[in-house]
Amino acid sequence: MQEEDPTDKILAFARHVGREGDAPETIARKRGWIDAAGRPTDEGHELLRSIEEQKAQDAVYRLDP
Repeated sequence: MQEEDPTDKILAFARHVGREGDAPETIARKRGWIDAAGRPTDEGHELLRSIEEQKAQDAVYRLDP
């Protein structure tokens, strides 16, 4: 299984937090997650770490019905 590109992950998240009609690239740049060339910044990598931590916590605290 191939690892998803960090920029793709950031842009996918940007789609969820942006306004309808805003390009995810624009949202990610305004928030400092990617640079002008579209590469993840330090803030972008921190965002990805935070997302991964949340996923791990969800897995730990998920209860079966």
